[in-house]
Amino acid sequence: MSRGRQYIEFEGLFSESVLGIFRIIRGFADLRDLAAVSVPYKMEDGEQGFRVVGHQRVESAKHAEEIKNYLEQSENRFLPEVILSVRAPVRLVVNRGEIDPDELGLGETVFGVKSDNGGLVDISRRYSSPTMRMQRLRVRRGDLEQLQRDKIIRRIDGNHRLHLAEQLTEDPNTPTKYLAPFCMVLLGPTDNDADDFAESLIFHTINSTALPLESEHGLRLLLGQDPAHAMTPDTEFAYNPALHLTRLLADRLQGLPQPARQRFGERPLTALWESARNLIAMDETIAQDRQTLTTFADDLFAALADIATRLTVNHPSLCRTYGFFELAARVWREAVGNDHEQKVRWTVDYLDRIGHWLGGQGITNLLDPLSPAEQLLKTFKAAQSRIPTGFPCPLVPATGCPE
Repeated sequence: MSRGRQYIEFEGLFSESVLGIFRIIRGFADLRDLAAVSVPYKMEDGEQGFRVVGHQRVESAKHAEEIKNYLEQSENRFLPEVILSVRAPVRLVVNRGEIDPDELGLGETVFGVKSDNGGLVDISRRYSSPTMRMQRLRVRRGDLEQLQRDKIIRRIDGNHRLHLAEQLTEDPNTPTKYLAPFCMVLLGPTDNDADDFAESLIFHTINSTALPLESEHGLRLLLGQDPAHAMTPDTEFAYNPALHLTRLLADRLQGLPQPARQRFGERPLTALWESARNLIAMDETIAQDRQTLTTFADDLFAALADIATRLTVNHPSLCRTYGFFELAARVWREAVGNDHEQKVRWTVDYLDRIGHWLGGQGITNLLDPLSPAEQLLKTFKAAQSRIPTGFPCPLVPATGCPE
């Protein structure tokens, strides 16, 4: 990898028959260079019916900014490899010389590839020895605009990692700060429909078949490390205020007796994390600095602990629902009162009325992570069971609701 003035250059190990059909170059490069030479190929409607071209999703500015902050500020940076497709015709290097891919004979070994002369991307073998499979890919900086316009090098996985990479702050003390792994999949020219499909299939496979990390497991893993090796409070706050608020609330949750902790459900860290993110999005002033956020966490958790204790009398299952933290926090933020006790009583009364309005099962259905359709049906059935027989049902005019 070189960040020279005239060329952007990458080096990596060549391999063929990866998963049976792909030729790839795998190595390491600066994320800013990978971003400079590549583009996201956005999915758009094609010319015929439901057909589409491209595959990438619209970027999330928030997610891209979070990755940028992580790369610039975290002391322990690590990212999975960026996967790109290189849409340039190549010839294969074998014992008898250079051949077209369709001329490969049975049993022939491919040592590497060589791009056509005159293309925007120059790919060649780094060494002549057949045992050395290092490849070099070079792009002239003066050709970057056309390279991007023609979508020669496309982002398959890692678009958000590269979206703001060219804006990363230079660190003169750590020249390799943004060094990351890459995998370049060598495919045919940009007008090759079969390789367009292969590109889309790789994107779909990567983004649809991975088993997501269960949030409670991930948060326990992150928040349960030895403090001696974790980020400092200032660093964690700068990296992600919502994560820091989650840690503050989790620390206070751990300080409660076991019976009190059980009131907050089986996935308390997940509930705290979702609540922290949404509360900061609702009012960014609470995260204007670390001391303000710490004071907010103290006040909020003191209120939530009292609210959960009092609500348990009439609504024992409510506090254990997935969304209780955020619901109670939002109501508490709007509570009327001159002191802690008055605001807690106001909040408990408000939540109690919501519980009676929807019924115990109705409100827990809405606060647990069900699909919208399942939530609607279960909440309707719960509310329907509370309407006396013979009373008119708004969804069944003049007939009365079924028992």
